[in-house]
Amino acid sequence: MCRKLSIVLVLSAWMCVPAPAQQKTEGVRTPITEADPVADALDRASKDRNYLWVVVNGDQAKDDCKHFDQHTLNAPELQAWMAHRVTLCKLDTSTPAGQQFAAKHGVEKVPTVVVMSSGGLVLGKHVGDAPPKRLLRVINATIQSDAIRGDRGMHSWAGEDVVLSISDHAQALFAQGKHEAAFQEYAWCLDHRATHGPLFPIAHLEELVGRVVALAEVYEPAMADVLLRLSSAEFDSLKNSRPNVYALYLIKYGYLALDREDKLITHYDRLKRRHPGSNAAPAFAKLIYRPLLRVRRYEELKHTVTEADEVGLYLIGARTNKVAKSETRKILAGRYEILLGIGKIKQAKDLAQQMLMYDRCAETNLELASAAYRSTRSTDENIQQVRSAYNDTGGENLQVVLVYAKLLAQRTQRDPEALQVLRYAIQRFEAGADKKTLRKCLAEIQAGKIPPRYSITGQASPEP
Repeated sequence: MCRKLSIVLVLSAWMCVPAPAQQKTEGVRTPITEADPVADALDRASKDRNYLWVVVNGDQAKDDCKHFDQHTLNAPELQAWMAHRVTLCKLDTSTPAGQQFAAKHGVEKVPTVVVMSSGGLVLGKHVGDAPPKRLLRVINATIQSDAIRGDRGMHSWAGEDVVLSISDHAQALFAQGKHEAAFQEYAWCLDHRATHGPLFPIAHLEELVGRVVALAEVYEPAMADVLLRLSSAEFDSLKNSRPNVYALYLIKYGYLALDREDKLITHYDRLKRRHPGSNAAPAFAKLIYRPLLRVRRYEELKHTVTEADEVGLYLIGARTNKVAKSETRKILAGRYEILLGIGKIKQAKDLAQQMLMYDRCAETNLELASAAYRSTRSTDENIQQVRSAYNDTGGENLQVVLVYAKLLAQRTQRDPEALQVLRYAIQRFEAGADKKTLRKCLAEIQAGKIPPRYSITGQASPEP
């Protein structure tokens, strides 16, 4: 009986032994196991948004290993670069962990630095000792290699987390008044290949460019660099008919941060002339929707209002995702303005009804009336909308008063009701800036400077 029990126990113990880990080739993520120094270092690198350098040393090149470990890695220029970018893991080939890692990643000579992303993707290797500046140059080239794309397709490229970390570090340097150091770090971020990947421009470039422009406003070398980058991006997008995502987004966010929307419109027109019939200008038009809308380039935006079902689907999504109603009003009012601008009056009226059914309030009426005024294709229905907003706010909302008066004057030049609304508001509003704005609007209406209402055919409607 004892013998049978022993056999059972031995078999049970054998069945519980884990299967040996399946080996993977270089270029794939390192499996994370307990008691693995590389796994622990990867965990730290991920938390700190760093690269991982695995430095493999050994006895067969003792002098080189010692010099690399004690001098090269401790060089001030290398330490400064590594401080916010690198998590270090040192292995020795005399230990099982060092031997296993060396065999796995083809390390034949020491010292060798294996450069990995925080996700365990091997980006490259550097074999042997080297002067710190040369090592840094080689490593910088390594982290810009094709390997940063990894196996994640259209997802974030390796090193994107490091770029975001360095951007935060540069922001801290800027706050400390260390403008030159901040500028160098921001430049590194903008030059990094992960920044030029498929998703970074969409998800993160706006914030990065905004930070750089904020520095540029107080540090001239940064401003010169920003303008040079924008000029280069414009040249690149004009040279190639196939849109460069990074270049187009850099142009957009750069000129928006510099408060130069006119530059966006100018570049759009240049793209149309340079690449007629290509997708370059339409692709850029999608990015600069608001600037084009502000200058009433409705024909260029008509592609955004082709699907009638989009509004219903958008409203369903807005409810589901709890989108702020102010944002919903702004988006749909832009669509309403475009429909009016291209003469789709019936569709515009249907959209207005949908907006009011979704959120009937003074703010919605104001958005509709404002959009109609900007399009110069307002109707009496829009006057009713702003009049409703005026009554709901008791005539105490400055924007409502201005739109109310301008819509009336757009229908009838020097409209008596418009003048009366403004004069009454001047008496009621107490703030000096508000009174100044109201008096300016009153003078414009009295001088007949309000653009007249246009008919569907595009001709100015005669005054009654």
